[in-house]
Amino acid sequence: MNAMLHPGAYAKRSLLSRVQEDPNSPNIPPPTLPISAIYGDPNEDWMTSSHGKELIRLLGQRNGSIYTGFQEVPHAGHLITFDNPKGFVELLLVELKSGGLVLV
Repeated sequence: MNAMLHPGAYAKRSLLSRVQEDPNSPNIPPPTLPISAIYGDPNEDWMTSSHGKELIRLLGQRNGSIYTGFQEVPHAGHLITFDNPKGFVELLLVELKSGGLVLV
């Protein structure tokens, strides 16, 4: 884990930083791929959703008309599927019907 994370579980090279550094990097989803991000409730999740929102915004700019989406599962922390499985599945189905590949 210490190869990927700084103390306190902060990413050494987050996906957001990779997109900001090189929007055409092969290490990020290709511009032809619809993508969504699902985060826990900002009042209950230790991870900040602002990075996910910014990532989706940047991917949306890069991807043009390809679908990008962002959702927050209410009453769920970092372990969304354990904290609110019903809310997660409901949002997952919405995103899949919209054509998005989902990052959780």
